[in-house]
Amino acid sequence: MASGGGYRKMICLDEALALVDRMREAFYDALPAEAVPVDEATGRKLAADAMALKNVPAYDLCTMDGYALRTSDSYPLRIAGEAMAGRDFGPLKSGEAVYVTTGARLPEGADAVLQVEDAVISSGLLNGKQISPWTNVVRTGSDLKAGGVLLPKSNLITPAMAGAFHAAGVERLVVYRRPHVAVIATGDEICDGTVPDANGPMVCALLESWGCMPDRKAPIGDSGEELACGVDDALASHDFVITIGGVSMGRMDKVSSVVEEGDVIFKGIRMKPGKPFIASYRGGKPVFSLPGKPSGSYTAMELLIKRFVLGPAKAAAVNLPVSRDVALQSPDFDYVVFVELCDGEARPVGFPGSSLELLNGAEYNTSLLSTSARTTLADGYFIAHGPVKAGQPVSVNLSR
Repeated sequence: MASGGGYRKMICLDEALALVDRMREAFYDALPAEAVPVDEATGRKLAADAMALKNVPAYDLCTMDGYALRTSDSYPLRIAGEAMAGRDFGPLKSGEAVYVTTGARLPEGADAVLQVEDAVISSGLLNGKQISPWTNVVRTGSDLKAGGVLLPKSNLITPAMAGAFHAAGVERLVVYRRPHVAVIATGDEICDGTVPDANGPMVCALLESWGCMPDRKAPIGDSGEELACGVDDALASHDFVITIGGVSMGRMDKVSSVVEEGDVIFKGIRMKPGKPFIASYRGGKPVFSLPGKPSGSYTAMELLIKRFVLGPAKAAAVNLPVSRDVALQSPDFDYVVFVELCDGEARPVGFPGSSLELLNGAEYNTSLLSTSARTTLADGYFIAHGPVKAGQPVSVNLSR
């Protein structure tokens, strides 16, 4: 476990993510579960495997307009009737065929469908090519089998899943209770209104979009005693706490000293922006302390808190060439480079030609950029592990 001493023992991003994963597993093991209707489960995490209660499809299903038949029979076949979705034909006798539409139940005794384009009809008789058993048929339960796992525990439920749940006869799902999260901005300048709390609303909006129930608390000034009391009060009625600001090494930055009274999991990441991030436990509950600068706070939320809440997940990403050289300040750090998508390229924000011109030369100066809330309006970001050359392809994680 990490302890005091400033940020001399920073860890890399991959190490931080692995530790966050361990914290998440312990957190959800202790979080209560509840059963909710499927239609109210979007955005929740499964606390138990979702099991299919019905076969999908519930019967052998015709996938083409055509003629249901027995592949063991020989042409010509007498056309005995028709079947449509919602209107069955009944058993099929040897030597017969039945006209079927897409979605119809395959008549009992049939084992394939000759598509209508291959059928030759004359005087009520069907001729056509030989086909294999189960051609143009989806078998009962081939999509989902009753009693099978539809979606494993810990998966996030998305809107697209509702159809599969209903098709499989699932009416209720066992999900984790939405995490209750206290969000506390810190700093005298926030308390007295000199500087607006721009990060608190952003943090709460992200948490809500990830299925949490955020509670934005009144800001707390630069008093260690007041901050400790505020965090303890919040932990008494919330599942975890996020503090914003006060984690650097300045004389008035009191968050570090408060969280170090608990169990510090790690303190500081070799990542810019987002370096002064602390993950800890206090009273047995997680406390995450974010940087106060806007882009650092957003980066920590996007890469670390999202991982804690939702688990590892692939972000929507596109591969694009970078529009210009990007030099990095520190070779042993990962850099989160915010970009705009323009003319098929990823244009780093902050340089001349972008919507936010703060930088001169090729160096990506996060000290300047992290003060700007406009960086969070970028189309996305990529993580640079070293200098980037113009035209070099990068994987851009999309923010919107």
